[in-house]
Amino acid sequence: MPDLSSTGIPVKGTNELVTYLAANLLAGNRRINVAHYVGADNSDHSDTLQQAFQEAGGSPRDKVTYFHNKIIDSFRYDHAVYKDSTSNIDARTEYTASALALEVAGTDDAYIVCSGYAQVFQALLNQAGIESWYVTGNIIDPSIPVYNSRHAWNVVNTGEGWTAVDVTWDDSQSGPAGTEFLMVPFDQGRMASRTYDTDSLPANVISGIVPEHMVHENTGLFF
Repeated sequence: MPDLSSTGIPVKGTNELVTYLAANLLAGNRRINVAHYVGADNSDHSDTLQQAFQEAGGSPRDKVTYFHNKIIDSFRYDHAVYKDSTSNIDARTEYTASALALEVAGTDDAYIVCSGYAQVFQALLNQAGIESWYVTGNIIDPSIPVYNSRHAWNVVNTGEGWTAVDVTWDDSQSGPAGTEFLMVPFDQGRMASRTYDTDSLPANVISGIVPEHMVHENTGLFF
């Protein structure tokens, strides 16, 4: 079983197989040998995988932090796409698909843009059973060109209320994962200089999460 002592997340489960799967999933292993546990009876154990994600030890905040850091360790931001605003629309789908596959993590080809960071994060949170949404909007900051002010991030509820997480902006590229944009209130610090697209979330959802003055019409498709 993988050693997760360095992550600060204890591993537990309702049975030995779930515990084993949870440990491997939290360690980021994509190939897990379960022959010792399931044998060759050809039984369907797909529910056990989902159970392992949901039962993996640690609080929701622990898991959010772990996934946030794991993505930053696994991917690099594609600055070439950011600088070439004309390619952002076409690249968004391609880079997000590559990121979601998680097959390029840890290689020199593991480059994504903000939508990739946010959608991988969303996929992991969904598997862990943590209430969250992928959102888009604008960054209101005079240092950022208008054509590159479009962005994507996430809103997360760990059971203590809704907060925002921007994995992209916590990726320093050259050092450990930052925490400035990890589970922060919508109106705190630099997170307060953002607007949320009305079509980011269903109308009955966004009105109960995001402060009304921060919700605006979608003004473009650049990321």
